[in-house]
Amino acid sequence: VIIQQSVFYFISGYGLMYGLLHKENYLHGFLRKRLIAVLLPYWIVNAAFIVVRLMQGESFKTLDVVLSFLGFDTVVGTWFVTSILIMYLLFWITFSLCGKLRWNENVGLIILTVSVLIYCVCCYAIGLHTSWTASIGTFLFGCCFYKFKDRLEEWFREKWIVKIVMATSVFLLLFVGRLG
Repeated sequence: VIIQQSVFYFISGYGLMYGLLHKENYLHGFLRKRLIAVLLPYWIVNAAFIVVRLMQGESFKTLDVVLSFLGFDTVVGTWFVTSILIMYLLFWITFSLCGKLRWNENVGLIILTVSVLIYCVCCYAIGLHTSWTASIGTFLFGCCFYKFKDRLEEWFREKWIVKIVMATSVFLLLFVGRLG
C-alpha cells in the first residue's frame, strides 16, 4: 500500500507542477476542480462504508460520522483523501502567493517544502499515525522532478552508472524504506 501511495503522490506532484508551468491560469479554479473530483466520490464511498458497517451491527458516535465526512480518520480509515487534499491546498496557497508576489517557482518549491514539513510536524504533534506522512516526500519529489527534469536528464547523461545507483537509493528511501 505504501508503494501505491508514494507513486500516487509522486505523479500528483509531477502533474501539478506540469500544469503550473504549462497551462495558462492553472491555479484559477484549481481548488474547486480538485475538491469536487476528490470529495464527491469520497463522500459516496464513505456513506456506503458506514451503511454497510451499520448493517453489520457496528455503532458509531454521531461526531465520528461527521468527522469522517470531513476527512478525519475516525470511521472508515480514509486518511489518504484528507492528506492529498492538504497537499493540493498547500500547493495552491504556495503558488498563488508566489504569483501575487511575482516570485518564481524555485521560491515556491522552497515554501512548499517548508509547508509540507510543518504539516508533518503537526501530524506528529497531534499523534496521527505515520501513514499520514510516510509518503508525503514523494509529492515534493514529483514537483521538483518535473521542475528540474531537463537538468536532471543532462546530469544523468554523465557518469550514469553512479547516478543510477544514487537514484535507486533515493527511490528505495522514499518509496520502500518504510516497509521494513
